[in-house]
Amino acid sequence: AATVLRVALGLGLTPGLLGADSETLLAIVERTNVWIIAVWTVMQAFAAAKAAPLGYGTVVLSDAAPCAGPRVTALGGMTTPVLSYVVAAFYLGTLFVTAAIGVYQGYLPVVPGQIWFISQMWTTVPGNWISRWGVVQSAHWAAWVQVSLYVTALGRAGGDAAAQAKAKKLLATTLVALFGISVVGICNMDENITVHCLGAYAFFIGYDVYMYEVVESHEQQQKAVGSGAATLVVARRWVAWGSIIGQLASKAFYVLASTQHGAARAIARNFSAGIEWIDTLLIIAFFLFDVQVQQTTMTDIVHGVYVAHDEDDNVGYAPLTDGSSGSEKWSVRRNQL
Repeated sequence: AATVLRVALGLGLTPGLLGADSETLLAIVERTNVWIIAVWTVMQAFAAAKAAPLGYGTVVLSDAAPCAGPRVTALGGMTTPVLSYVVAAFYLGTLFVTAAIGVYQGYLPVVPGQIWFISQMWTTVPGNWISRWGVVQSAHWAAWVQVSLYVTALGRAGGDAAAQAKAKKLLATTLVALFGISVVGICNMDENITVHCLGAYAFFIGYDVYMYEVVESHEQQQKAVGSGAATLVVARRWVAWGSIIGQLASKAFYVLASTQHGAARAIARNFSAGIEWIDTLLIIAFFLFDVQVQQTTMTDIVHGVYVAHDEDDNVGYAPLTDGSSGSEKWSVRRNQL
């Protein structure tokens, strides 16, 4: 109905009696349509839940991490290492696709001969269209990866209350940081510079804190994951410190640029923007290293659809996995946070 009304408005076919209220009517129809779809979707979800106790979440396939709650059978999903690659693809894809489109369409570079800041790619169509989808997808799936890292940290902590508290603090920190980057993606600097900057600060500062806290205890973690990951632990540490120092340097050059004029200002801004790009790439490198350090444990955690068992521990719903791969492996417990 909203589409038909929009076409009628465009062709001038709307009855004259509507007059100036035509757009108001269209807005009412569109919003009603959205609410109908939303309510219908929720009703479908509840109807499906009656047929089978389906859910989506983080499923632990072994006793590598502590779990609570009913046993479930995973119907399908992605392991944490695979999901980390998906996040990297969204992250890098959004960056380089929006950069390429901006250069092709001519709105990048913003100032000829100067490196542009990442946020400047997302102020113009279609860059801001892509960022509103790609950045939010990256943040969403990255949050699930961080939940896996949290579950694994609980497994390492055992009964150590201090280690458990630290794991919870790190999870909260990364979730705030990821919420911040999602804000950066959906609210560009031309729309609301204050909200945009708050999101950026939440992401960069929050993730820097997380990286520091992780590498600060790298020796203990190296012992926990085994000598096979020693090289990755060292690489993760260097990448983390490179990102943290880069973030400080980028902001320092940005402040310096505000006090300069002419060529000196342009050089300082180029350094600030260039280092920001390097810092951003180091963050995704750290993200991947963080998962790879714990590769063995991470492959035992799946993010996907599951079906809960009944009181007699019966599934009552056919798993979608290949039975030849060992169905017993998929009969696991759901981690409840």
